[in-house]
Formats: sequence, C-alpha cells, structure tokens
Amino acid sequence: VPSANCGNHSLTHISADPESCEACRLGKSRDVKHFKGSFRRPVEKFDDRLRRCVLKMFEVMYEQQGIGLAAPQVGWDARVFIVNVSADPENTFEERVFINPVLKFPTQQDRDDFEEGCLSLPGIRLDVDRPVDVKVTAFDVTGESFELEATDLLGRCIQHENDHLDGILIPSRVSTLRRLGIRSALKELEDEWKPVQ
Repeated sequence: VPSANCGNHSLTHISADPESCEACRLGKSRDVKHFKGSFRRPVEKFDDRLRRCVLKMFEVMYEQQGIGLAAPQVGWDARVFIVNVSADPENTFEERVFINPVLKFPTQQDRDDFEEGCLSLPGIRLDVDRPVDVKVTAFDVTGESFELEATDLLGRCIQHENDHLDGILIPSRVSTLRRLGIRSALKELEDEWKPVQ
C-alpha cells in the first residue's frame, strides 16, 4: 500500500481554468487521443501552471472513467502521468502524480498476463504481459522526490502510463498475431481522430 507522501498532491486551491493551461492541447472537446511523436521532455518548473495542467488531467481522466492518464494523451509534451486505481474522484487518497518517472524492475521478474484497455483506444482490450512488481522514482507536483514500490493493478497502471511517455501503446506490447486481430479497429480509430504528428 503506497504511503501518503508517494505522489499524493494537494490541488484544491488551484483554479481549473482551461485558458491557464496552454500546455494542454486538449481543448474543450475533452477527447483523449494519442499524439504521435516522442514526448520525452522532462519537467523543469514546478509551478502553478504545472499544477493546473495536472488538475485538468484528473478532470479529464474521471470524465472518461479511466484509472490513469499520461500527458501525451492530452497533447502535453511532458513526462507526467496520473493514476487513481479506485477510479473514484472522491477517493483522493488514491490519486498519484508521477513527474519525470524512472522505472526499475527486479532482476528476477515474476510476470503476469492481464487484460488492459486504454483511453486512447476506446473499445480495444488486450491481454498484456508485464512484470508484476515495479519500483518507480519520480517527483510530485511540489518538486519533492519520492520512491514507490507497486504491484498488482497499481503496478500495471504505472507501467501502462509510463509507456505513453515513450510513445508506446498496448498493441506494441502484444504479439503480431494479436495486433492483426485488431488491425481494422485501429484503422477506424486512426481515421476518426487522425493523430497529431
């Protein structure tokens, strides 16, 4: 169970004015997409602008009924992702913010196959093989560093969202045969929202 200082945050005093978060290209549609490209720029300034963007991400994640969201999904060029595995906006204790995360895995890895969905790929669910345990070092919204060891759903969600920071989606984590099985669905999504280059 993560401790209360591991990526928890206090954003209640920050305004969610969308005009104040120009880093996010989400706009008023609140659509979650996958913006192509390498979103690897680390966060350097821990200010109110950063906190407003993080707060906006939580709003979008809850609207879309997700348990995690990464900055590239809202067009933000930053190494940031958020998680609340309870999916309950009232359960703020489970809210986690990971800024400039670095993931490490045990030398002897236990692995597990588990079904994952993605807000960027609505309607697509795939069994993804991942390590069971992960250790992440990151910063919270105040710029304080923390380390968290996670397993089960939280560990999987951290790995999934961190993949987004490197431009990796769940189809890249499955076999070619499985990707072929969803090829038409992926093509429909691509035609629908035409990812930003």
